[in-house]
Amino acid sequence: MKKILLFLALLALYTCAKDNDELPKTTQKSNVATIQSIKLTLGSKTIDGSIQGDLISFEVDQIPSEAIVDTVITSHPKATTNRQRGSTMVIQNGKSTLTVTAEDNSTKTYSILFILRTAKIETLEITVNNKPYKPTLSGLNWSIEITNLSPDVEVVISQLTLSPGATADINLPYKYTLSSSPQTIIITSSQGSKATYTLSVKPKVLTAVKRVVIEEFSGQNCPNCPIGYSVVKKLLQEHPDHLISVNIQAGGLSRPELRISQGQQLWDYFKIPYQPRAIIDRKNNKQVYEYANWAKEVKSQIQQKAIVAINANISLNNRSLTANLSFEFTQNTTQRLKVIGYITQNNIIAYQANASSQYSHQHVLRSIATNSHLGDPLPQTSFVQGKTYTHTISTTIPNSVKLNDAQLVIILADASTDQALNAFEVKLN
Repeated sequence: MKKILLFLALLALYTCAKDNDELPKTTQKSNVATIQSIKLTLGSKTIDGSIQGDLISFEVDQIPSEAIVDTVITSHPKATTNRQRGSTMVIQNGKSTLTVTAEDNSTKTYSILFILRTAKIETLEITVNNKPYKPTLSGLNWSIEITNLSPDVEVVISQLTLSPGATADINLPYKYTLSSSPQTIIITSSQGSKATYTLSVKPKVLTAVKRVVIEEFSGQNCPNCPIGYSVVKKLLQEHPDHLISVNIQAGGLSRPELRISQGQQLWDYFKIPYQPRAIIDRKNNKQVYEYANWAKEVKSQIQQKAIVAINANISLNNRSLTANLSFEFTQNTTQRLKVIGYITQNNIIAYQANASSQYSHQHVLRSIATNSHLGDPLPQTSFVQGKTYTHTISTTIPNSVKLNDAQLVIILADASTDQALNAFEVKLN
C-alpha cells in the first residue's frame, strides 16, 4: 500500500512540473511606433511623403482638402496606424496628422504638411565651343569657369530640368554671348510663384604651384658639404611644397659609392668648380651658387610665377617604372622645351667627411629616368593656355635603389637655356 501511495505522489509531482513547462513564456512587447514610408493619392497621382523626424511633408501643385491613403509601411510588423489603406485623410490649411500605435500600445503622432512646389531649376547644362558642361548651383546662381574663353564666344543653354509644373522664360536651345553673362532665367511655378536664377560663365583663371629645384653638387670627402646640406634641409622645412632637392655626388671629392656616371656628366656640363655648389632652377645661364647664397636665391625663385602645372601618374612593376606626365599651361608660350627625369633616394647611410661614417644622405641622385641626363625634348614648339600636353617616361630602377626611399623628380626646362619652368616630385612607393 505504501508503495502505491509513493508512486501516486511522484506521478503528481511529474505532472505539475510538465504543466509548468508548457505554460506560455511572456516576451516584452515592442515600443516601436514609427513609419518607413507613406504614399497618398491625389486625384490620379500617387505621391511619396518625405519623413524627417515626426514631420511628413508632401510637395503638391495645389493644397488639397483631402487625400486617399495609398500605403503606410510601419517599422515594426505589429505596429498599426489610424490611417488605413483606402481611407480618406481630411486636410485643413495644408495640415493633417497620423498616429502610429506600437505593439505595447505606446503611440507616436506625426504632423503632415502639404507644401506647394517651388519654382526651381533642378538641373542645367550648357554647351560652349561644342563641348557640354554642367554648372554648379549655389543659392539661385548657376556658375562655371571654363578655360580659353573669348568675350564673343557663344554659350548655349542646352538642357533645363524644372520642378514639376514649372515653366521657364526661355526656349531651348537658348543662345547668348559670354559678354552678356550673367544670364537671367525666370522660373514660374504652377501656382504662379517666381524665382529668378542667374547663370554665370567665366573664363577660368589657371594657376600653377611654383616648385623650385635646387641641384646640389656634393661629395663624401667634402668637409663643407654637411654645412651645405644643412642649408638645404632648413629650406625644405621652410618651403615643403615649393622646393625640390637633388643631391648630385660628383667631382674630385666624391666617392664611387654614391657617384654615378651621369652625375659626373652633369658636373662637367654645368662647369661646377668644387663642392658644395648648387644651381637653382638653372637660372641666369645655369649660374653656380655658393651655399651662403642658396637661401636668398631659392626664396627669390619661389616668388616667380609658374606658367605650367606638372603632374605625374606612375606605375611600378617590380623595377620597371612608367610615368605618364601632364603639363597644363597657364598662358600661351612659344619655345622649345625638354623634360629631365631623376631618380633620387633618401636615407642612404654612408661615410661623410666632417660628419660620420653613418651619415644619412638625402635626395641623392641614383639614376636618370629620361633617355639623356640633359633631358628629352618635347615635340611641340608652341603651347596653348589651358591645354594639357602629355609625355611618357619609361625606365628601369637600379637594384641598388631602395624603392621605399626613392622618388621621381621631373624638371620641365627651356631646351635652349636649360632654365627650369617648373618641377614636380613623386614617391615611387
